[in-house]
Amino acid sequence: MNRSMAAVTAAAALLLTGCSSNDHATLSGSAASSTSVADPTTTARSVTTTSVRLAPSTDGFTTGRRTVSGSLENGSTWRFTVPQIDGGDSTVRHAFNNAMNDDARALTGPAAAAKITIDDADLGEADHPRAVKATSTLSGVIIVMPYAAGAAHPTVEVDTVVVDAGSGAVLGLDSILADPAAGRQQLATLAVGADTSGRLAGSTVSAAELNQWIALDDGLHLYVPVPHVLGDYVPVTLPWSSVMELMNPTGRVLFGP
Repeated sequence: MNRSMAAVTAAAALLLTGCSSNDHATLSGSAASSTSVADPTTTARSVTTTSVRLAPSTDGFTTGRRTVSGSLENGSTWRFTVPQIDGGDSTVRHAFNNAMNDDARALTGPAAAAKITIDDADLGEADHPRAVKATSTLSGVIIVMPYAAGAAHPTVEVDTVVVDAGSGAVLGLDSILADPAAGRQQLATLAVGADTSGRLAGSTVSAAELNQWIALDDGLHLYVPVPHVLGDYVPVTLPWSSVMELMNPTGRVLFGP
């Protein structure tokens, strides 16, 4: 269970727990080999070549969505959008859809112990529940507004999935950063500077809470958690050129020029 849902269920005065996790597949690295090449003027010489992993392609995939809805005898109800992917490689497609479905189940899990309603929400016209097909990755974002009976107000909840279009590996933010701790701190600083709404200027951005993100062709799109009075999340996009120095080889392959 993440920050927003914990706040909702606490307000309902019930102790609820729930969590979901995605296993991050290990991407293969480079392999070096030595090859003898004939030199027409001298004897044969040894040349070392390196096999470089090329960025995968999202050709053949299409973005879609499904609506999940349900109700329980305790009065809990939910109806919200879950991004899905169609077409393309079946392993990659299933990895994406399964991860998104796991997030949806985690959101509805606490409804069994308390009366909760969950509906679609957005963070502005451009930020709504959707799947995103970028050049080398597939991303999805669920944005909902859960409300627990007796709570002072509903809150916005964001859950995201990013998948390598070649391997099907689900990518957490730390899996693309060369130094996750230092990289997160730098992303927090960059997010404040990139926020056009001004809401992050007076807030302390927690690097540890920068967990929800999607990959756009334009850049790394972060959902920065903030207090409810500021909107729960502030979406910001950091151009890939501004964060490329923070990337490890996986990040550079997937998002580099």
